Amino acid sequence: MEVVVRSAPPGLLAVTCVSAGVATGAAAGAAGGSRIRTALAQVLAACLLEEVEPSVATHRPRLHPTDGVAHIEPGYPDEAVAALEAARWRISHWNELHHYFGGASILTAAGAGADPRRDGAVALL
Repeated sequence: MEVVVRSAPPGLLAVTCVSAGVATGAAAGAAGGSRIRTALAQVLAACLLEEVEPSVATHRPRLHPTDGVAHIEPGYPDEAVAALEAARWRISHWNELHHYFGGASILTAAGAGADPRRDGAVALL
């Protein structure tokens, strides 16, 4: 696997390509300032590790940890929230999917997904 690193100011750009050998597993990008990493990590993990369709992965509820607070969108798994509480994280429950949690787009061999939090859309040609 080849890793190519380019620099950009933090929060400006996060484009990610994941490959194994010759075939690319996924191409993904995100917007969201400090939430880019958590948005991309959650969408990539869903697609590549859990084999979730990209359109489903981008619509899933998200978590963003910051300063001892776990910000959580509605629908995030209850068992995960309970584990965070047991680990003494303060929980901030949000009322809806929100652009605070970043906006991720992803393209894989299984399809494409774009984040509704930032009015994302997909058109495969």
